[in-house]
Amino acid sequence: MNIFRIFRNRKMNPKELCLQLGKRLYHTHSVEFQDYYEEYLEDLGEFKDMYFDVYEEFDFKRLGPFEVLYAYGAHYEHAYYIDWRGEENEKEVESYVEQTFPKVKFSWSATETLRSEYSASNLRDGNFIIKLFKAVDEDIRRQGYALLFFTIDADGYCFIPTDIDTYELAIGGLKRKFNGAADIKG
Repeated sequence: MNIFRIFRNRKMNPKELCLQLGKRLYHTHSVEFQDYYEEYLEDLGEFKDMYFDVYEEFDFKRLGPFEVLYAYGAHYEHAYYIDWRGEENEKEVESYVEQTFPKVKFSWSATETLRSEYSASNLRDGNFIIKLFKAVDEDIRRQGYALLFFTIDADGYCFIPTDIDTYELAIGGLKRKFNGAADIKG
């Protein structure tokens, strides 16, 4: 039985859910994430002192489980951030997905079609990036993956590609904290 079915059948508290999500989202750094997150659970004051460099770059009004999950990925660059205008370099979204799952061979048909329809002058207008996220999501869903977006107050998009089970666990467990590509608006 997979982890999604186990957690779907019982209600998890946000702290437990964020720990499980972090271990799955940051799968190549799951031990480091678990150590980091357990420090948060043990002593918030000491955690804030120990990881001050992580949190000084974010303007959190409170430091809850979701903020700890997000800050870990953003600070240590295990989640990807793109400003509202779009990519700095062509194909950086696809490259990030491929780096996250190096053993998977993705077909970029929807993405390549979209890119062929846009001129270079329109790639940083803020609209193209939203269409690009949707095309990338369409392409990777064919192989059991999806783009998961952190709902943050920022002038950009922070996302991580993940397997469908983890995506559904995040969306189902913390709906207001995560979005899928279909929910992204300009």
